[in-house]
Amino acid sequence: MTPPARRLEALFSFRGVAAAASLYAGVNAALTLAAGPALALDDVKLNVLTQSLEGGYLPDNPPLFEWTLVAAQRVLGPTLASFVAVKSLFLVATALFTFLAAKEATGDRRVAAAAALALPLIPQFGWSFHQTLTHTTALFAATALFWFALLRLERRRRGLDYAIFGFALGLGFLSKYSFLAAGVAALLAALMRRPLRGALLSPKIAVAALAAGAAAAPHVLWAASADLQSTELLYGRLADKGPYLARAAKGLGAVLWAAISLLAPAAVIALAAARGRVRALTGAGRDIFSDAALISLGALALAVTALGVANFQERYAIPFLFPGFVWLIAAAGRQAGAAKTIPIVSLALVAVFTGARAVEIARPGAPFCKDCRQRIPYAHLERALAMRGAEAATLAAFDDHTAGNLRRLFPRARVLSAHLPSYAPPPTAAPGPCYFIWSSDLSPPPDASAIAQLDQPAIFEAGGAWSRVMAGEAQARTTAWRIVEVAQESPIGAALCRP
Repeated sequence: MTPPARRLEALFSFRGVAAAASLYAGVNAALTLAAGPALALDDVKLNVLTQSLEGGYLPDNPPLFEWTLVAAQRVLGPTLASFVAVKSLFLVATALFTFLAAKEATGDRRVAAAAALALPLIPQFGWSFHQTLTHTTALFAATALFWFALLRLERRRRGLDYAIFGFALGLGFLSKYSFLAAGVAALLAALMRRPLRGALLSPKIAVAALAAGAAAAPHVLWAASADLQSTELLYGRLADKGPYLARAAKGLGAVLWAAISLLAPAAVIALAAARGRVRALTGAGRDIFSDAALISLGALALAVTALGVANFQERYAIPFLFPGFVWLIAAAGRQAGAAKTIPIVSLALVAVFTGARAVEIARPGAPFCKDCRQRIPYAHLERALAMRGAEAATLAAFDDHTAGNLRRLFPRARVLSAHLPSYAPPPTAAPGPCYFIWSSDLSPPPDASAIAQLDQPAIFEAGGAWSRVMAGEAQARTTAWRIVEVAQESPIGAALCRP
């Protein structure tokens, strides 16, 4: 066997997949950190929320990502590096548990490795994982863990195996609420298989129920005690407005597009491996992955139609379509020589994604970003506030981007965002001054009536030009903030500073 062949053969193992996933995560982490220290997108909001460990934070998502982030920030601080570390952890976990799940299903380590190494073919994994996703990174990992724990029950039924399965169920619930429906579809597919039906109907399933309950209990208790009207808020966001038929049609189209987006690359690879012969793929036969994917698609279509859900996002479909992806890659991997070809194709795609990200960093701006918020010059704001003892102050920002980055700059300060009224970090024993900070360059300004209550002569400005000119623009952008100290005992101070 030639040295290149030996290196490729080494990939078809748990260690090989771990090394490849770690390398991929490391490269993406380095690129993210090279773009600059500022936080952007959903990271800014989460950086505010994780000043304390809570049973839950917002009604939109359960707290697995936040809990993991809190742990990472104990070591790395509330920095971009903490987000990179958490996402890298979930990326590697997704690859490893995909390998283990596929190996449990097929008994073939080559096919299992092909499934894990092909994950970058999913656009949300290959391109968006480190850039735009937060809770969905936890969902990827939890979904892969769940499938491994479920399939493991087919051959091992000790109490520990049921506990692992239950714990995986609990983590899935804590990653994204959509996991619950996908988990039900997977369990229905499992009940269609005699060995797994016996495992799931065993009295030992009570161990799994206890483990799942223990994992989910902190969040369930928080949700039960919090007056968040979660169901109404989530349904309002998903359903949108308009006639029922229009909403249902839009939702069905979104489900179809999600299926194409997540599965089309894997389907193309599978057909190419089978040399265009569909029968060669279907000849592999049905399995639990194909059954779960079909049940999931049918359930999604029925739910969208029945509820008139219009705003169905691609990422919602990940736990539903994950088994379909694994089935396609496994069917392709069984074709002669395809198990070796799939990682090579995936590597080529990774090279394209990595090159594009490198260009994005070297030449920020259009077409990669419009707002380009990771390039905002927060150093101007940092200098202005550091002179006024911000490290021991309460910093009340009007927008999430300013708030999230203020916590990064002043990790010992108490940071609030006016756009997160339901969350306030614990008060300090010796509260310092409170500063209200806003920028009309980053969000619409506060209401004029609120600004009128501030001490007008005390308002000062900080800001400056961006360090680089964005691609396609003639000159550097500028960002300015307005800052004022507010008396916490005043009505406006109590509302902004929440002492």
